Parts: sequence; structure tokens; C-alpha cells
Amino acid sequence: IYMRSGWGRDDLALRIQTSQIASPNADGSQGSFTFSAYGAHLVTHTGHKERSAFSHNNVFINEMGQAVAAYGATETSVLTLLKSEPCALARIDIKPAYDSVLIRHPETGGLVRKDHYKVTKAERTFLMIKKDNLPYVILYDDVRKDVRERAYDLLIHTARGNVLFRNRKSDREDWMFI
Repeated sequence: IYMRSGWGRDDLALRIQTSQIASPNADGSQGSFTFSAYGAHLVTHTGHKERSAFSHNNVFINEMGQAVAAYGATETSVLTLLKSEPCALARIDIKPAYDSVLIRHPETGGLVRKDHYKVTKAERTFLMIKKDNLPYVILYDDVRKDVRERAYDLLIHTARGNVLFRNRKSDREDWMFI
């Protein structure tokens, strides 16, 4: 899925990884995204060729990411895709990418499902708004393993040289790119 605020150097460009059946190498990238704005690559992939969920911008539950397997596949479905000026919205279900991976059966060669890290819900929503020629993106993750207390971490990679700013006047962990 691609969302853009325009085609100029300073416009926003958002790319979201989603597919019904992913490539033959499940790499933990379903729902991952890259984001460029104002002439800078703000959210990027690591550029590492290793097959690792930690190479992508996604949610981890107790340090567990999406399923990863050589010659395996994960799946995702697009729940909502809307465009109505001045907004665009994409909502995707990434639950299957946490739950299991499709791998080839060693004897039959057919696809079989192998359990990974089952979750109750994993939806990711992106909202791009262009107001007064000032576009911005909102990311909302609704990810739940179960009713027990868990550690949920959002991993986001940025390009080398980008500077992050922390709002020290707040009790919250407010980070932003500058």
C-alpha cells in the first residue's frame, strides 16, 4: 500500500508492507512501513539482508515478533482502504503473521501451517491527513496477546544521521524527529 500527500520533494510518502501470501521468505515484515517527508527518510528498514523481524518497523510482544522462516510465507489482509480528500486511511490485520507461518511439507511439498506466537488481535491503522498544506501521518496499533500483562514494544528504525528529540518537559516518553 502506498500513500502520498503529493509528488514534491517535501511531500509525505508512506509505504506499507502487506500481502495475502508473502514472499517465499517470511521475514517478519507484514504491516511494516517506511516513511519519507520533507526531503528526509524518517522511518526506514535496517537494510540488513538477514531474515529477522527485528529488521522491520513493527510491534514486539515480550520481545517476540512475527513468524520468520526460510522458504516460508506469512499472510495479512487489508480490512479498510479509504481515500477521501484530505484523508487516506489503511487498516490491516497482521494477526496471521504472528500466529503462524506457511512452510513446505518436507515429504509432500504442499504448504502446511506451523504455529508461531498466537495473538488475540493485531491490527495496524495508518491515517494520512493533509490540512492547510501541512500533511501528517498517525499510526495506531491495536495488538493484544491475551488478557495477561505483557511488554509491548514498537520498534522503528530511522536513517543514519537523523536526530531524535525528546520532550523533557513531559512525564511521557514523547519522541519526535527534527
